[in-house]
Amino acid sequence: MQERARSADMERQRQMRYRGMQNEFDNRRTEMELRMQEAQMEAELRWMEENPGQMPPTWGIQGGQPHFANQYDTMFNPGIPMHEAKIQKPINLGADTKLKSDGTPDKRYNKNKIEKKEE
Repeated sequence: MQERARSADMERQRQMRYRGMQNEFDNRRTEMELRMQEAQMEAELRWMEENPGQMPPTWGIQGGQPHFANQYDTMFNPGIPMHEAKIQKPINLGADTKLKSDGTPDKRYNKNKIEKKEE
């Protein structure tokens, strides 16, 4: 009976040591990944300071290394569009509200319309 208790205790201690080693290994791996990402971000920030207004080569442009932040986005986003955006004039959806001098809708008239409809 004592032999079984002692062997069970030894097994428990062995499992605890093994779990501790696994946790330590996972912590080291996570720390290394964070250091690598930090170094990559610092390199990108330095590049951005030297080349203002340009897209860093690691942000998905062909020939550059993939950026760590894009690892999960590549499944949903095939890449950065290379064409110019077509800016269209907004469509009038039937909302005939008066505009202020700065072009924003004057909401005072909306309140009057709502009050008239409720009466």
